[in-house]
Amino acid sequence: MGILNDFLVFKEQNTFEPRQILCLRCGSSDIIQKGARIGNHRFQCKSCGKYFTDSLGFEGRRSAPEYITVDVELVYVGLSIRKTVKVLHSIYCNVGRSTIHRWADQYGHMINEYLDGITPLVGEEWRTDEIYMKIRGKRKYLFAMLDSETRYWIAKQVAIHKGTDDVRPMFKQARDITGKIPSKLISDGASNFAETHKDE
Repeated sequence: MGILNDFLVFKEQNTFEPRQILCLRCGSSDIIQKGARIGNHRFQCKSCGKYFTDSLGFEGRRSAPEYITVDVELVYVGLSIRKTVKVLHSIYCNVGRSTIHRWADQYGHMINEYLDGITPLVGEEWRTDEIYMKIRGKRKYLFAMLDSETRYWIAKQVAIHKGTDDVRPMFKQARDITGKIPSKLISDGASNFAETHKDE
């Protein structure tokens, strides 16, 4: 359950710079928050009086955006549809396989485009972790690089061997996302992580 835990921790600790909310009708920034609706923040524009929700493209969905983003993340890292359904049922999101497929297809590209446009606020200490899992019937490692303080999942890479596979692509991904490499990296002692961090 590491993926789900990291997502929920990230949800509680907003690691991104605040995004300005504008009225959908008149474009004014003079707005006030008026509660929440199906997991989305609800606002009122003081200029024109319009009420609206700010949900980044999830408008009209019966399920909260948190459930949809968990689904997309689990599917895109290789978890089977059947197991993804079980995870969502465990957090009281009762959807079927067809919904899982539809969410992953519809929102996967949208979420990637949105995340590519922002820079996460991470510290100078990161840590690496790995999950041993089956992907399409074959046992592989899912390497993850996280910010130590916020537990924000910075980068990931699928590998076959734990201590010898080239992890430079994951470090490059982390640098592209955050604009830096940490001054301190905590790992379980695997030489490939230590050597690559030293070279960076």
